[in-house]
Amino acid sequence: MKFFTLVILTAVIASCTITGNIVDETLHEEHFNNTVLFCGDCLEKLISYIENSETVECALYNTDERVVDAVGDKGTIITDSNSKIRGSNVIKRKSSGLMHNKFCVFDNSIVWTGSFNPTKRKALDNVIIINSTLLANNYLEEFEELKSNSSIKTTTTKIILNNTLIENYFCPEDCKSQLSSSSRYGTALFRITNLLSNANESIYFMAYSFTHPTIANELVIKKSEGIDIKGIIEKSTTGSQYSKHEMLVNNDVDVKLESTSKLLHHKVFIIDKEIVITGSMNPTKSGVGRNDENVLIIHDRDVGMEYLEQFEIYWNAS
Repeated sequence: MKFFTLVILTAVIASCTITGNIVDETLHEEHFNNTVLFCGDCLEKLISYIENSETVECALYNTDERVVDAVGDKGTIITDSNSKIRGSNVIKRKSSGLMHNKFCVFDNSIVWTGSFNPTKRKALDNVIIINSTLLANNYLEEFEELKSNSSIKTTTTKIILNNTLIENYFCPEDCKSQLSSSSRYGTALFRITNLLSNANESIYFMAYSFTHPTIANELVIKKSEGIDIKGIIEKSTTGSQYSKHEMLVNNDVDVKLESTSKLLHHKVFIIDKEIVITGSMNPTKSGVGRNDENVLIIHDRDVGMEYLEQFEIYWNAS
């Protein structure tokens, strides 16, 4: 965990506008208080956060009865329509894709998100917990959208927490297009490929499933430019005809398969050891353009090094 204090709080409002309702503005908050977890005991941690909060709103692809019981009358859990979980505080989200989010908001001020589905199944996952009212507002806005079955683009995609830039996108509405010509930031897919394209030293990734051609092509291009690229993909997903594993390997991208008894469930890119892309979105066409997902892009070297350390543990064990 780390905690910073900003002496002078400033607000910068940029002049550009992103297509739809996204506003190309940067909001500032004076603290960046975060905790990164690599699961193990994430279910117990989540239940502890719920029990110590007065209000809880969660969007979880799947969850455990203990989570439903812990939330109780503190709030609502939105799950995918195929989830078997039941409860008076549970709403099933019906849409053309999966409700694939894994986030909770505690007391309107703390965001829990990442790749972790809070079930009894043991998997290799990550969670980042960020204390920020501004970021929580984004997630609560998305929560209400999911709850009402509407589709509204995120109004604020960039937040600075004590000099740390955090970008926040919700798929599919913020993610589909490759480029938004009216903005220097644009959609999540544009931002991800743009950040990969601008890598100067290294790109490391951990992916449960990797099928998106645009993202895979960018990695091949960067490899040809001499950038150090390493990735780990969950072995059980590489048999799909759409998997980019073989394409990456054939273009000299160094990829290992996670083949232990635990599922590799991360959706993470680490760029130049100081930019982390995480959340619920796999680098797949469904992740970008069909499912309900959330993406965080965190520009912070300390966070980058935490994720890199865990990547290296997996890499050396694979």
